[in-house]
Order: sequence, then C-alpha cells, then structure tokens
Amino acid sequence: MSPLASVLASVLAVAAPNGAAHEEPLVEHPRFSIEVPSNVLTDVPVRKIVIRAFDANGKPDASYNEQPLISGIRLAVPQTDDAKLGSFHAGVLELSTDLHAGRKVYISGPQVVVDAGDRRSARLEVTRTFRWLALAPAGVAFLLCLWPRNFVLAMFVAVLCGTAILDQGNLFHAFVQTIDSFVLVDASAEIGVGAFHITTLTVMLFFGSLFSVLAASGGLAGLTDRLGRRTKTREQGQILALLFGFGAFLDDYAHALIVGKTLRPLSDRLKISREKFAFLVDTTCAPVTALAIVSTWLAAERGTIRETLVSLGSSSGATATLLASLPYCFYPILMLIFAALAIFLGHDFGPMLRAEWRAATHGHLSRPDLVDPQVLPAAENESEGGRKLARNAWIPILILFGLVAVGLWWTGREELALLSADASPAVAQPAESPSWLDVLEHAKPQRVLLFSVFIASAAAVALGVWSRSFTLQQGLSAWVSGLQRMVPAALILLLSWSFQRVCDADHLNTAGFLMEIGQPRVTVEWVPLVAFLAVGLTSFIVGSSWAALPLALPLFISVTHALLVDLNETSPMHPLLLATIGAVIGGTVFGHHCSPISETTVLSSASTSCSHLDHVFTQLPYAVTVASVVALFGYVPVAYGHSPVVLLPIATIVLVAILQFGGRPAVQAAESPAETASTPQADAAAARPSAGGTPGPSEARKPATTAAGKAVPVRPS
Repeated sequence: MSPLASVLASVLAVAAPNGAAHEEPLVEHPRFSIEVPSNVLTDVPVRKIVIRAFDANGKPDASYNEQPLISGIRLAVPQTDDAKLGSFHAGVLELSTDLHAGRKVYISGPQVVVDAGDRRSARLEVTRTFRWLALAPAGVAFLLCLWPRNFVLAMFVAVLCGTAILDQGNLFHAFVQTIDSFVLVDASAEIGVGAFHITTLTVMLFFGSLFSVLAASGGLAGLTDRLGRRTKTREQGQILALLFGFGAFLDDYAHALIVGKTLRPLSDRLKISREKFAFLVDTTCAPVTALAIVSTWLAAERGTIRETLVSLGSSSGATATLLASLPYCFYPILMLIFAALAIFLGHDFGPMLRAEWRAATHGHLSRPDLVDPQVLPAAENESEGGRKLARNAWIPILILFGLVAVGLWWTGREELALLSADASPAVAQPAESPSWLDVLEHAKPQRVLLFSVFIASAAAVALGVWSRSFTLQQGLSAWVSGLQRMVPAALILLLSWSFQRVCDADHLNTAGFLMEIGQPRVTVEWVPLVAFLAVGLTSFIVGSSWAALPLALPLFISVTHALLVDLNETSPMHPLLLATIGAVIGGTVFGHHCSPISETTVLSSASTSCSHLDHVFTQLPYAVTVASVVALFGYVPVAYGHSPVVLLPIATIVLVAILQFGGRPAVQAAESPAETASTPQADAAAARPSAGGTPGPSEARKPATTAAGKAVPVRPS
C-alpha cells in the first residue's frame, strides 16, 4: 500500500462512527473449568474431579454457589448409584472417591458437560479406556515369563504394552515413553516415590558390597564353619534358615537381603538347591513381618485401620483391633507351618521336588543349562580370604542389626516430634512415651537401611584390614566388586517398578479396576473369603502389597461394617470384621509370594543367587496349595461361625496329608524313573558344573550323600 493510500485510510477511519471504528470481537472466558484425571477407565471410579467457576473476565468466581446441570459424571453412595452431585461452594465443586465412606465418582460418558443455562457452558472431551485393558500388560508379562522365560524381556514388553494402551495405540510414542518415563527415572514422578526407589536400589547395592567384603575377609567362611559344626545335614540347614528368618522380623526388605546373603554359603555347602533356599527366605519374609507384633508392616497396617475406623465413627483402638485380627491371618500362619512341615517330613512336590532331586543327586544347586544374568558362575562365590575368622562376619552383622533397630526408633521419634510440633495446641496430644508401633508407623526404614548397611560395610572393611585378612586396597576392591554383582538384580527390580507404575492409580489403575470388580456383593459372612481372593489377585497382578493394601483395607472394612450395621452389630471386635482384616492382610502376602514382580521376591532370588523365574515357578505351586487350604478350610468355615482356634489345627492336618501323600523325598524321586525322565536338564548335569562351584563331570557320576549320610544311586548319564 502506498503512503497516500495509508493516509486516506487513516482519515476515513477517524471520520467513521465510533461503534464501527472500535468494534472488536467479544471474547468471553469459559464459565467453568473441568479437571479430570489424565487416564480414565470405563466403569471404574476416579479419584477426583474438580469443577471451578469463573466470571466473564476469567477470574475465579467465589460468589457462585449454584447447582448447574452436569452430565457425564455419576456419583455412587451407599444408598444409591446415581446421587445428586451437589452445589458449588465458593465457586468450586470437588467430587472425590472416598472408600471409607463408600462414595465413588465415575465418568460415565465420553464428555463432561456443565450447563449453567447460558452460552458459557463448559464441555470437556474425555478419552476413556476399556477397563479390561488394564490387565493386558500383566497378561503379556506372564506369557513371556512362561516362554521364552526371560524376565527382562517380559517386563520391558509389558511396560511397552501398557504405554501403548495409554497412548491410544501410538507405538512410536509408547516406545519413547517406555524409555523416558518408565524405565528411566521420570522427573514428573512423585518425589517421595522416586526417592524411595533410588534409596532401595542403593541399599541393595550396598548389601552386595557388605557381603562381598565379608567373604573376602574370610568372615563368611569362618561363620559357615561355626554354623556347620552343628548343622551337618540338608534338613538341619533348612531348619536354620527358617529359624534365622524368624529373627529378622523388623522389615521385609532387610529380611530378604540379610538372611539370604548370610546363610547362602552354608546352604551351598549342604547342597540345598537354590530354589529351596530362596523359598525358605521368601517364606519367612513377608509372613513373619506381617505377623510380628513389632514390624514396619504392622505399623503401616495399624495406621490404615485407624483412619478407616475413625471415618466410620468407631472409637475402638486400632492396635487392639489389628492384634485381634492376627489369628485370622491364615495364609501367613499356614505358609510358615507348611515350610516347617516340608522340612521335617522331607517331602516336596512339583518343580521344587525336581530341584531338590538335582541338588541331592548331582550336587547342582541351580539348573546346569541355566543362562541367567542374575545367577553367575562359580566365580560369583566371592573369593574368600586365607584366614577364616568368624568375627569378621558376625561383628558387622551385629552392627547392622543394632543400627537398624536404633535407626528405626530414632527416625520414628523424630517424625512424631515434628508432627506434634506442627499440630495446633487445641489438637495436640499430651506428652507421653510413644509405643513401638507408634514409632515404627512413622519411621523411615529405607533411610535407616541406607545408612546402616553403608556403615556396616565400612566397618567390615576396617575389621578385615585390622585382622590382616586383606589390605585396604583389596578390601575396597571387594566392596566395589560386590556392588557390581548386584547390578543384574537391580535391573530386574527397576523393571518391576516400571511395570508397577504403568499399572498404578495415575495410569492404568489396575488395582482400582480389580477392587471394583472384586467388591463383595454377598452377605457379610462371605466377605472374608471374597476379600482374600480379590486382594490376593490384585497383589499378584500389580506386584506390590502397598498398592493393594491402602485400597483394600478401607474398602472391605467399610463394606463389612455397613453390612454388620444392618444386622445391628457395630462392634469393631466382631469376628467377621476381624476375619476381613486378617483376610486382606493374608491376601496381600499371598499375592506377594506369587508375583514375579514383587520386591521381596526379587530380593529373595537376588540374595540367594537363584534364577528369578526358577524361584517364582518353584514357589508358586506351594503358595497356591496353601492358599487353597486357607480358602477351603479357613475362610469358608469362618462364614459358618467357626473359630481360628479350631480351624488352624484342622488346616495343619490337611497340609500334613498333602505333603505326606502328594509329595516325596528327593532321594525317592532320584530312584524313580518317571521322575528322572521329567527332568531333561539332568542330562547336562554330568557334563557341566553348576553355579556355586558344584561337582564337575567326573564327580557328578559319584553317588550323592543324603541328609542321613546314606549313598543314593544316580541315574547314569
């Protein structure tokens, strides 16, 4: 445009009427904003929906307290499945799911519409995922665990499958998200969760360093010699592992690492299969911690029960209720009894029997054809120092136990003091000495373990140098070498956490879906049975008891309480309510035992140097057997009013019968052609040494020695 034309246009604009000269399109801010979760499953409640009101200028309208017409959202309460959503309060309408109160919020349509009766209504398109797809990653993982039996591949593909579902089938973006946001540390993840994972990985690496130093200083060899003087048979070694597991009851993570690492040299010397040893470590891990009166598990459970009872208006103490429910924790109790019976009867069945036959006859602690990065060759048995000094092992281990106990008490008291200081004077409690459960509920076990194991490993290096078992340089080299040996297990644990994150409440919400379909719609007598099965399945699929427990305890306690209120039974000590709490706790332990992505399962296989999938597949039949007895001879009779005082002895007799008539000793299995024919891996046993420095080709053909000292025949190669 020329300069003259510009001047003429300006003159005409000034001469035009004011309305035409300054007319601009009117832009109004939407009347409402709608905030919903980024991932929504069909017919599964969401945690929270927030709708905010704004004025025409886009500022929050705190004066809006009306009740507009809202579609696409459904509110379910105990009285009805389609309750009114209510009015705005100070310009905000917040709808949240509260399992304590039985209130659930659903997104029932593809879009949420808030209609105030004018042109400024709000509309939000919501992408919903078919709820059964929440189980797809778990299905992919378990299929790939069966074939080609590669856990790392199975977990990676499962995480990729989950992210592809979240990305609506965009495989390229799903692959990028799998690497960037799940397998690697996600910057957008909760700081607390990320710190917990990093701390746990560091603790595991430090445990590897500690026991590598103990082996290099001759401490483990000396301790093994001391224990071996009274423990000379395979049965005695298994009993020692069981008893040792009862002593490490404060925390399940520490239990899995300490028991496995400490007793593995003795287990290898007594020719106990790695699978059986891993089973004993895992069996005394979560069950003992769940039943111990003083443990991190019991403290966390008490906190959840207390919040639930308070929301239900009950004044009963959570501690008394929890302790009264322990006899109804049938699965942990019977699993420990089952492990003891298997040792004393000397009978096994299924894959565990084949593993024990292999160890008893050929002396192979692991499958000789095994190719697993977690099970290293004979060199994995850390080089032992020339001097066998038991004090080089038991002094650092005692330091570790002492620091853990003191650290839990210290951090718990510190947290309680901070909470008391932050509380207002009106609600502050009178000063009194807190109980151990109060302290453990607020303790920081991972932080305590981090410092305790590092100090214990440093003490082990110093003790080895002082006793002249090695030089300082050799001790530091052993420390670094032990850390490196734990890297494969750290990779497995990292992939397990990635899988759990794909399935958590912020993504596929697998636990929420399973709790929704597993919510009991039966009479109150059958709630404990339904709770045990539903919680066990949930914990098995998501691989974490702490993902299932905070959802399951409030849900099933609230449902049981509501059904008991209808029967005019409001006591929190009612046997059915106690049985429900015990069933939820037992269900989490059951799922924990079966799941290949459970943290304690990973740590148990890592500390015992057992192939992870071999540990899972040998333990699974035992866990399912005990769970079946728990359901049929535990929670079914509870529905008819029977007491655990009667049911536990009956269930024990059933377990004895199963082991006696369904199992066989490993020696008898070795003499059975049918059993040996079912283990083709034995063909390679005579030609290849196993992990742990077991007999070579010529020694494998020699008769093995049983626990009783008798020679048994070996199938010719």
